[in-house]
Amino acid sequence: SYLSNMEFGNMFAFKQIVNSWASGMVIAVTWMFLMIVSGYWYYIAEMDACTEASFYSRHRSRCDGCKKAPTADDPFFQSALWGMFIASTSVGYGDVVPVTNLGRVVAAAMAVAGIVMIALLTAALSSALQLDPDEHLALLVLEREKARLALQKRAAMLILSWWKMRKARRSGSKTTAARNGILEARESYTKSKLKTRIDVEECAADSAKIDQVNMRMRYIRLAVDTIQEKIGEFGVEEFGSFVVREDAKNGVSAAVYASVSSASNNPEGTTNEFEVEVEKRRLHAQPSVSRIPSEIVQPENQERGVLKRSSTVSWKDKKLIWDELKCSRLEISKSMSTESLVLAFFGLVGTGFSVAQNEMVFNNQDPDSLEMNILKFGNTICTLILLVSLCRYYTFSITYRRLEKHITVDMPLNKKYVSAIDLFRRPRLLLEVVINLIHLPPFCTFELGVTNLHNFLLYRAETIFCAWNMLRLYLLLRVFREWALSDLPRRHTVELIAGVRLGTRFALLRMLHGMGAVIFLAIIWTVCVFVCGYLYRSAENTACQFQYGMQNPECQRPEASQWIVNAVPVTIENDVYLANAVWLSFITSTTVGYGDIEPKTHSGRASASVVALIGIVMASMLAASLVNTIRWQPVEQFSLLLLKMQEEKDSLQHRAAKILGLWWRFRKAPQKRKPKFLGMYRQAVKRFRQAVRSTQMPIEDFEGSSAKIEKIVRQSKYVKSAVEIIGARLQSIRDSPKSSSKQNMMRQGPPAFQKQKTGPQLEPVIEPVGSSRETSPVATEHGRAQWSGVVAVQQLETA
Repeated sequence: SYLSNMEFGNMFAFKQIVNSWASGMVIAVTWMFLMIVSGYWYYIAEMDACTEASFYSRHRSRCDGCKKAPTADDPFFQSALWGMFIASTSVGYGDVVPVTNLGRVVAAAMAVAGIVMIALLTAALSSALQLDPDEHLALLVLEREKARLALQKRAAMLILSWWKMRKARRSGSKTTAARNGILEARESYTKSKLKTRIDVEECAADSAKIDQVNMRMRYIRLAVDTIQEKIGEFGVEEFGSFVVREDAKNGVSAAVYASVSSASNNPEGTTNEFEVEVEKRRLHAQPSVSRIPSEIVQPENQERGVLKRSSTVSWKDKKLIWDELKCSRLEISKSMSTESLVLAFFGLVGTGFSVAQNEMVFNNQDPDSLEMNILKFGNTICTLILLVSLCRYYTFSITYRRLEKHITVDMPLNKKYVSAIDLFRRPRLLLEVVINLIHLPPFCTFELGVTNLHNFLLYRAETIFCAWNMLRLYLLLRVFREWALSDLPRRHTVELIAGVRLGTRFALLRMLHGMGAVIFLAIIWTVCVFVCGYLYRSAENTACQFQYGMQNPECQRPEASQWIVNAVPVTIENDVYLANAVWLSFITSTTVGYGDIEPKTHSGRASASVVALIGIVMASMLAASLVNTIRWQPVEQFSLLLLKMQEEKDSLQHRAAKILGLWWRFRKAPQKRKPKFLGMYRQAVKRFRQAVRSTQMPIEDFEGSSAKIEKIVRQSKYVKSAVEIIGARLQSIRDSPKSSSKQNMMRQGPPAFQKQKTGPQLEPVIEPVGSSRETSPVATEHGRAQWSGVVAVQQLETA
């Protein structure tokens, strides 16, 4: 707070929570807390004291004279909580309505709070859908590799089009279609080729590019300081070979630009003092060790400009290990994809068997029939296959992680077989086993009675396990991930290099960027509406209305057929039509809530609450995705500015004609009207000059900030390379046969600088301190160092 001159107050904490990964959880907990508190206030505000016998006996006259509210006899807090939920989500079925002024105030406050929570959720999702720099870099690199594969197809189509045109010429037929095909193939080939020429640094985000420029400028400043000190202290002959190292974690690939010294000139492999000095200065200027590589190249690990790692495994050995394990890694990845398909297929088949059992119960068929047991037996077989496939999938996953650690971290390869203990140490596997294992086995059935707000509700076992088996639909997420990332080549290699996990989150972010996000969200929304509608239909129908449920003694109770919902008596009749349940799910997800169909049970309200939250989340994700989609891209913004500049150029003639017309009208107008035309003339001249200035701007000024940052990155890379080459060329001066006399001249002082007729000469860009062009005595050691650099560059250019 002291260094940044900013107070870390409530707003800073609020922004940190909203922009964190747990923002959705925080918003959900806050929303639930507000619903509980406001629900209790609403419960107190709507309660009628006249319903209590003691109060009624003491205030009978007052209670008999007041109009009784229809919901005053509802003593359940669950109804008040449900009313606050439908108010906050703006659904409003109309089944729970406030009748008192205090209850209306509480409901209005909760409705406003719900709108605020929805807005916060939209903002949090918009922030979460943004790719971080590492993910953005990985995505662009993968797109480049995809373009490289497509380039081969484009080249093949170009060759095929050329062959067709040659064949048409030989046969004497028309070549117009063939020529057009060549032009189209050449255009597509050129576009694909441009995509493949993108450098890795150009794929990085703007923040990463700025970090690269900052790091390079710091390196250049330290290198220049080292050059000046070495020239002034030792002379040019003390420079060794120049090798540049870069931290690969900072986004710049390591490279060795030059190594001028050969084995004959440097037989003993002397230490590069210039490089060591630059490294010391860099480490001193950057004390943070978080971004310093763990394998800093030491002078003793350097031989003739070749970098060696200080780890036990060299790059050559690691390459051999990579070649040996590459095939295994790809095979393991393919095996994991195959197991994902197996899991999804048998998960859907088992769920289909459960749905078929539930539909047979709804059609009044015997739960102990042969057809029912066959369906249960099929579900059991699918469950066993799911358990085996889950174990195989996690076995491949553990082996893949072992290979990753062996390749990236140099850990010894664990070749032991994955045991059951290794599998069940993973909590995710245990959770998936519980979800997929629970099912209704053959020759097993029962009935479960539930008391719901003093109402009795009976469920068949087939209905309960059908709702549970619906959870197996999560197995489709793995298939979706593999499908969304299947067109990206070498994604496993990019995943290891970029340090980004290309999982379900990355696939979801990729699908939500672009106009295809609307179709993707529409599909997910439709699936959720149908699933929640089916769950609502199963929850709202009691087995007491079915043929084989009426035999239960509990169904003979009055509260099994006559329900009291929101203090209103209701005669229960099952609605087995799926269309009505899907309609309720749809109007709930869109927060319309007409009120023609309303949930009456706790489980029905739970399913309606889930689909309402899903609708809110989908609407928020759609808004966030559209915001990212309709935003101008840098290339589009540059094109738009160019179009505006061309429009200004086209309007210059019209503006000039308008100026001439106003000038003529000013000359011919009477004296009283001349001030009016004079003002119009000056305004037109002002606009004309602005248009001329806008048309004379260079094209580079119209580029966006991203394009300008990219050019700065390229220029800094060029300057850095130039500084490195200067260091290498200074070493070549020492190796030249005439270097001894020139070095003596540098130590004694620079002579008068005169132009020669032979060969190109450079003007002295840096003059010694305290000297002139006629006489140049060296006043200080700093002046001698500067002049030595000028003479060295001049000699190199002359050569």
